[in-house]
Amino acid sequence: LGEGAVAIYGYAARLQGSVSQALILGLSTVLLPHFASLWALGKKDDIAFLFRRLARWTVLAVAYLTVGIFLMGETATQVLFQRGAFEAPQTAQVSLAWFLLSLSLLPHVFGTFIAKFCSAMGDARSLLVSSAILFVSTWIAGWYGASTGTIGGIAVAYTVSFLVTGIYWIAWLSQQVRTGPVLGDMAISLFRCALILAPAIAVDYWLRPFSATAIVDLLCRGALYSATALLLFVVTRSYSWFVARNSG
Repeated sequence: LGEGAVAIYGYAARLQGSVSQALILGLSTVLLPHFASLWALGKKDDIAFLFRRLARWTVLAVAYLTVGIFLMGETATQVLFQRGAFEAPQTAQVSLAWFLLSLSLLPHVFGTFIAKFCSAMGDARSLLVSSAILFVSTWIAGWYGASTGTIGGIAVAYTVSFLVTGIYWIAWLSQQVRTGPVLGDMAISLFRCALILAPAIAVDYWLRPFSATAIVDLLCRGALYSATALLLFVVTRSYSWFVARNSG
């Protein structure tokens, strides 16, 4: 993979890990007892509705973060790491690997929420199977990614392994509750996110860079990107759909 490849991938993995844990830790801790309570009461409809809400907001959060990493990941990496022997070529490699890893956020985060439901049911076998699937898919995809001789190939392999595991969890969930509405809400949420974030991307490309100083540039672009997305989120009344109790 070339000199410094392990370190470069390590930096990207640390960035990815911090983002995914920020999305997962707080909410998943609350979800476990809530799922256990609903399951014990036999409220499958409430569980299905909860997953619909989770699907909508997970897609929104992941889309916002992934596009942000695509637009400003290199600048953020420069601010965090570029000093000494860590120069512009390494910054570009880390930011590319970070973006490719970020494509695993949706299956990783939503799969984790389903796994919490599985834990609430006490289904240890399914949890073990998911771990085995993740291990095998990571090993196979990692072997193929390493054969490409690029850091990007390894990052894509990581993403594919979580996608495979995410598909497993969706299939498992379909045996417990109706997943058609959940997947439908995911698709609609992706479409709405595209309408919201496309103008934000255009504004970022149009106005960049703001400053020769990386940290000022990152702060200004991040604020403008967030403000544009939030404005469109409100103006298009998308918020009313995300909090609605139906898919319309």
